[in-house]
Amino acid sequence: MSKATWFFRFGVLGAILILSGPWSCEPGPTAVSDLPRVAMEPGFTPAVSICTWKSDKRAALTLAFDDTKESHYLLAAPELEQRGFVGTFNLNTRDVYSWRPWQHLFEKGHELGSHTWSHPNCSLISESRFLQEVSLAKLDLERHISGLKPVASFAYPFGANRAENTRIVSRYHLCARCGHGINSPDTCGDGLFELKGIGAYPPFDQAQLEGQLERTLKRGGWMIYYFHSVVDSLPPDRYHMPLAFFQQHLDAIASRRDSFWIDTQRNIAEYLSLRHNAQIEIESLSRDEINVRIRTRPGSSMWLYHTELTVRIKLPESWRGHSLIIQHANGTFSSRTLTQGSETMLLRIHNSDELNLFATPQRAHRSPLRVSG
Repeated sequence: MSKATWFFRFGVLGAILILSGPWSCEPGPTAVSDLPRVAMEPGFTPAVSICTWKSDKRAALTLAFDDTKESHYLLAAPELEQRGFVGTFNLNTRDVYSWRPWQHLFEKGHELGSHTWSHPNCSLISESRFLQEVSLAKLDLERHISGLKPVASFAYPFGANRAENTRIVSRYHLCARCGHGINSPDTCGDGLFELKGIGAYPPFDQAQLEGQLERTLKRGGWMIYYFHSVVDSLPPDRYHMPLAFFQQHLDAIASRRDSFWIDTQRNIAEYLSLRHNAQIEIESLSRDEINVRIRTRPGSSMWLYHTELTVRIKLPESWRGHSLIIQHANGTFSSRTLTQGSETMLLRIHNSDELNLFATPQRAHRSPLRVSG
């Protein structure tokens, strides 16, 4: 082997050693079970609860778009993405001329929902015709959009529904929008198939939108704000919002992002469903460990597999400034430095989970850890 090859290999190895620091001569534990633990203060009583909304926001908001318009992917989606938003785009699939731009939206994190196949007034058609409209639209979406299965969200054209339709929609979807207003934070079960929305209609008044946002915050509810078309040249009418107005509306929403959880209809409906079906409690408590148990009713995993719940857990003051270790039932764990006595955590939920929480001095948590056993 040439001298140059030896120097090259030694140089690469040296770079790897330097970049993989920092180094410590202190021996440390290699397994979670070996870590030293910080005791709780005497008399500490833990508390745990599921937050009403993800990240403990005050309210929820969905931005929805109906009727399969080109302006949805040409104008609306780029404006959403500039502000870090995702939307729910409800397609009446007979009117899709090219699936490529919708696939692109889906791949960027937007939701594609069903708005039936041909956009009929669903309160005026027969049950068999309605079943055909729902099944054809769902089949189109799942056939043409790679990765979209199942189709969670449905929106009734014209907001028109009747009681018999709910039974059919619930066989194909997780949730459906049909009424007018702001949704309660306690919406669940059949209520997810009678979701309310607020439409963006002339005169596209900014003050009116801000009033709706404030009412939603006051109720701690969920506002589904839906649009039809966004235009940058045509004169505005009932279904065409000028781009400048649309941008102003989004900016008003963005200014309240600290208060609103802004997400798709599917994600918010999933959270409501899981929160309704989940129970969380302190399973056991020792002098240095809290065991939290989350249980959910079986049968909803098709929709809830990727859902996260936000859980607020009160932790001991004596743990402040130390590393919190969170170990899940499947053996995975995470850690964070505690800066306060009460932490809000995002937990990944499948059908159930069990968490062991304890604190360890920060200096003890330096080496890469493995899960024992």
